[in-house]
Amino acid sequence: MGKKQKIALYERTVENDIRYRGPFSYRHLQIFGWFSIVCLAAGLCVGIYMQAIDDVPGYIRTIYTVLTTIGDFSLPLFLFANFAIILDEKVSYKIQIFKFAGLSLMVASGVMLVFNRYLNGILAAATGDRQAAGEIISTIMEYGTRSGGMRFNLFIDLFLCTLFMFFVNYEPTKYFVGKKKKYFRMMAVLPVLYEIGSLVLRILSSLGKITLPLFVYPFLTIKAPLSFVLFITLVLFIRRRRKLFLKKGKTEEEFRTFVGTNLNSFQFSRFASIAILITSIIDLILVIMLPSILLVLKEPMVTELAASPEEADMAVSAFNIVHSWGIGDNLMLLFIIPIILLFSYTRTHKSKLVDMAIPAGGVFLTVIVMIEGLYHVAVDFLSQYGAELVTSLSEL
Repeated sequence: MGKKQKIALYERTVENDIRYRGPFSYRHLQIFGWFSIVCLAAGLCVGIYMQAIDDVPGYIRTIYTVLTTIGDFSLPLFLFANFAIILDEKVSYKIQIFKFAGLSLMVASGVMLVFNRYLNGILAAATGDRQAAGEIISTIMEYGTRSGGMRFNLFIDLFLCTLFMFFVNYEPTKYFVGKKKKYFRMMAVLPVLYEIGSLVLRILSSLGKITLPLFVYPFLTIKAPLSFVLFITLVLFIRRRRKLFLKKGKTEEEFRTFVGTNLNSFQFSRFASIAILITSIIDLILVIMLPSILLVLKEPMVTELAASPEEADMAVSAFNIVHSWGIGDNLMLLFIIPIILLFSYTRTHKSKLVDMAIPAGGVFLTVIVMIEGLYHVAVDFLSQYGAELVTSLSEL
């Protein structure tokens, strides 16, 4: 009996597909992602609490670290879920782009409302001085850019990533056809420039070179720089496969059929896991090198932070500044490699109502956590500074 002939990659179809299909679908990743967002919202409230209240117990800082660490998983989980939705053509690019654009604006508006109206109003009532309240909020924001805690809007990242994927992989049928297609592909540089610009602003702000207005923060990207490199690598992986198929004389329809196979889904997950490992190693090298460079350059902000009682160490200050840029965050993605290996974008679900209920429930829980968290911040702040408030009011 002869040896079974290996099927060429470009000859794979649903008829000669492999049987393995990971147990996790896009829906599971969305559930994990929304849980991470709830933790991220709770971590944001704890971070504000740490800045507003004196003598914070050590366990509060531990809770903050745990919550923000879990929150860091939200973006990559949503990105892979978004890959699944687009690759398996569950939802069109157009719907995804408009969805994330709308959610980005909603989050930005919500952040502005919370800080400009509610938190500013509470602090103004507590201090008796609206200008002082504004200065407190600015201080919180400035500290947040140096600690990496003030990162609000992951939907900006999802919008930019979906836009990049759209410009690289979508085949225009009405406009930008023929020779004009190259101009469509060139527009992929726009989300890349936005990502770079956002990172530059975060770096300059963390070093004290510039002071960002409050309205800018909700529009900054939150992902680690190496995470965006990882995302670009995955998009180009898909693009390269498409070129291979067309080079072998296959049609666009045959390629879309191949994309829906379990084999391609498994190979995508395997490639993504290897890419996560490589970018994490690079991230580790950067997290060692960049703080050393800041120390050699003797950046004034490093010295200023080291003088504070919270840090009191030049090396720690340099590391915290570099970490606020997102350097080191990619290392946490190592923990989601098992999830990615068990993930299959070809796995689908019948009930679409559940897909609608997941984000609705996630938004509801996030809003409740934010309201409750800021309420406790306000109560504890007023209990600590209430006497000063009463004195100020009596003088008036």
